[in-house]
Amino acid sequence: MKKPPVAHTGGFKNGAGTTTRRKVNVPAPRHRVKEQNMLNCESSQDVTEIEITTASTCREWNWTRRMKMRPDQLGKVLTTSKVGTKDGDCFILGTLSGSKRTAANIEMMYCAGKDFDSGDRFADGVAAAERVGAQCWVYTTHSNKKTETEVNLEAWDKFLKSRPGATVSEFLREHHGLRPWVVEGAEFIGDEIAAPDGRRTRIARHQPCEKFRLVWPLAKPWRRSDYSTLAEAKASWKAIHAGLTQALGLEDDPTGWELARLFYPPRRPAEDSPFECRGLPGPGLDVASLPVVEVKVETEVEPEFTPSGEASDYQRAEAQRILTLACARIAESAPGQQHSTRLREARLVGGYLWALDPNEAVEALQSAVIESGAGDVDAAMRTVKDGLRYGQAKLLPIEDELSPAERHAAAIEAFKEILEQIEAEGAKETGPDDSLVKLTKDRLRAGRFLDAAPPPLKFIVDGVPENAVAILGGPEASLKTAFAVSLGLAVATGLPLTKGILEPMTQGPVLFIVAEDSEAVVHNKLHALFEAQRAATVGFDDDPALSGWPEYERRFREDVYVMTRADVGGPIHLGLPEKNDVLKATPLFDQILRVSKSIEGLKLVVIDTRSRAWPGEENSNTLAAQVISQAERICDATGAAVVLIHHVSKAALPSPNRRSDNKDSWKAALDTAALRGGVALVNNSRGGIMMAKVPAAVAKRLGHAGDQPLACLRVDKNSYGVEGWEVFMARTEGGGVRHFQPAKGGADPGAVEQAINVVVDDIRQCQQEGRRFTSRELKRDRAAIYKEKLGKATQAVIQSALAEAIHRGLLVEEAGVGGNGHKTKYLTAVEVTA
Repeated sequence: MKKPPVAHTGGFKNGAGTTTRRKVNVPAPRHRVKEQNMLNCESSQDVTEIEITTASTCREWNWTRRMKMRPDQLGKVLTTSKVGTKDGDCFILGTLSGSKRTAANIEMMYCAGKDFDSGDRFADGVAAAERVGAQCWVYTTHSNKKTETEVNLEAWDKFLKSRPGATVSEFLREHHGLRPWVVEGAEFIGDEIAAPDGRRTRIARHQPCEKFRLVWPLAKPWRRSDYSTLAEAKASWKAIHAGLTQALGLEDDPTGWELARLFYPPRRPAEDSPFECRGLPGPGLDVASLPVVEVKVETEVEPEFTPSGEASDYQRAEAQRILTLACARIAESAPGQQHSTRLREARLVGGYLWALDPNEAVEALQSAVIESGAGDVDAAMRTVKDGLRYGQAKLLPIEDELSPAERHAAAIEAFKEILEQIEAEGAKETGPDDSLVKLTKDRLRAGRFLDAAPPPLKFIVDGVPENAVAILGGPEASLKTAFAVSLGLAVATGLPLTKGILEPMTQGPVLFIVAEDSEAVVHNKLHALFEAQRAATVGFDDDPALSGWPEYERRFREDVYVMTRADVGGPIHLGLPEKNDVLKATPLFDQILRVSKSIEGLKLVVIDTRSRAWPGEENSNTLAAQVISQAERICDATGAAVVLIHHVSKAALPSPNRRSDNKDSWKAALDTAALRGGVALVNNSRGGIMMAKVPAAVAKRLGHAGDQPLACLRVDKNSYGVEGWEVFMARTEGGGVRHFQPAKGGADPGAVEQAINVVVDDIRQCQQEGRRFTSRELKRDRAAIYKEKLGKATQAVIQSALAEAIHRGLLVEEAGVGGNGHKTKYLTAVEVTA
């Protein structure tokens, strides 16, 4: 699949430093102040190279891309503005020791920056920078000269109560900190705005508010290692910024001193939006020359939030990713929704706080609040902490009840819109006579099959043919729903399901008909899977099937359709039995049939479950055959495959009174004969995939060391292909499934855990030495070394350790080019912080 052109939103590009980015096919318009071009400035004589850490979006949770450049190269970036959204390429003014953008991970700072968002004049900022006498770049930001500010009417009412007769100008001056010349003549415009969470806001119009940033390269990099504690390091950096503020003679954003503060290269919302920049020549900023300001080192106090449980490295990484995404949503929250967004996201983070460093979480959320432009940071943080307490009390998962409209899967809304459109147009039900094709004997001649080569038989996945009905069966807790959802999302988005073991063979829209779970449960499952997929975005830009995370999100939103009981206001019954075991299609089935036809290119329909969608006597072969026939009507109308999720009979389950964990009785559920009801259900379907939960003792012998359940999947019926083969699936943290490779002959979990540390440490050491390995090369070239370090470790132990390390996120496979010039995947060790 050819990638569509990607619009670059401004910032770092090939040639700006030693790190490269993806190819840009559609360059955005540029705007530069030629008279003040930084390239005309003299480079600092004592600063030859600086290093920063960059990301393609503020949503990035894995900050591992460093960029080395000369000062004039950074100056070129900071004096070139492009048209685009605020979010896009971003950076911090130094390097990180880990992959997360937190103060605790700061390693070195190569530059210092100041943020002026209160309306100070750009010319005053340039004059102040000239007084400092060091090399500096001054540039305006995305919201420069905005003339409107959102006002919280509750805060306005309290202000009026304490200051009767106060003006909007006074409120903006004292509550939002805007300069007097900005708020002069300020007034409310438009009507009151009702936010989704019930808050009342209104827009105040004022004079243009100039906003700009200043960046200085340091004469000598600031090192975190020079300080024994993080508190001392913070105090040192804060003192530097305080001295710089005194030298400037201008009051900047009081939170601008924070380590790991996010910076954006210049961007503006439109071609005619105002942009100014200046490059001032001089030496690197010598912090020793700044006025000395005493800053008290914060003493360690009893934390307000404490971890409530033990977490694995993978769980901590997953929780950190959720925190990063929550911070991004807070930072980007729109006017009128900021309060509800802070509270909602803080509640979500609170549920994961047991796996996070609470102090780092609070610090990250505060940085996000500041980036959102909060007028009263203290009040906003009180909201955030309230949300954290609420979430921590309930733990994960947290059902979001504050703003369901914002969090609903777009697929549900799309389904409703299609349904409403059909009803509005008064679509008529097609009668049986209208659907008949006029038959002639010539049409029925077999010779038509000899005129051309037969088309290849196509499958959605092994065991599920296209344009046919298949059964997905298993007992409770056998991961059959998790597999069905993961399969559907893989078909819809084109992403791998199990990395080569059991992969979709086609790509297109998918419809889930969920007759069993409530909408809240479906919401939680899909949301968790969607968020978990963000953790797998490494290498998206190198995947020929996708053009980055935005394309995956677009397909998720546009090609995944979901119907729950909430959409129809009651049970989802597609057919009901009448006298003499006659199955009659319900009006709802006719609606679903029409909706399915309207989804262009529909590939897969998943119905969960068969017994809920077609209630009645399950043991009736007559009814079972009619269920398949009715499902085949969807196949015939759309060309899609239909998968019916079904349970097995109790007789197929091991008796709880027998100690059967170490026997094979659990495998009885892998036979389609174990399905509930008559044999006609299986006989009339074209495929049958069965799943069963692997007992704990058996899973341990297979080398499964994870906390998540392990299931066995068997393609037990495949009318058009190979059947009888099995694979193992383990649940992922997001609620999906992944392939699990059993250790040959069994592997001790303790040995696997020990081997994981040896393998990861060895790969990290090889990285530092400039050597890289693929999975195959590692098992071939390093196995002997690992066996020597681990004693009697078998190849199975090493193979299981490698697979588990990749699953936990300790190792990732990054795209690269091998020695033969072909594309390959190299193993890379990831820094995971506690």
